[in-house]
Amino acid sequence: AKQALWLCYFLAEISLVLDGVATTIFVDNKGAIDLAKEPRHHSHTKHIAIHYHFVRERVADGTFEVIHCPTDRMVADELTKPLDKHLFNPFVFRLGLTMGS
Repeated sequence: AKQALWLCYFLAEISLVLDGVATTIFVDNKGAIDLAKEPRHHSHTKHIAIHYHFVRERVADGTFEVIHCPTDRMVADELTKPLDKHLFNPFVFRLGLTMGS
């Protein structure tokens, strides 16, 4: 989220401003999405420091939009995990590194 905000500032600096368009952040953790959208404090989240509520504040002010993306569709996850061949080939295709799967 901090990198996305930095990119928004950078784009504004070079005069590529997208007024009123929220930056979409795809997340595969429904609990994290709930925390980002819901300002209530729960007993399990009371230990989270104020500066960790950054994303929730940006969702509330319309800077970010948080959307659920299942793990099997999250290309970035596959950059951090070892993959079997049947998972690796579609991943390479989705990155645009090959012409077919």
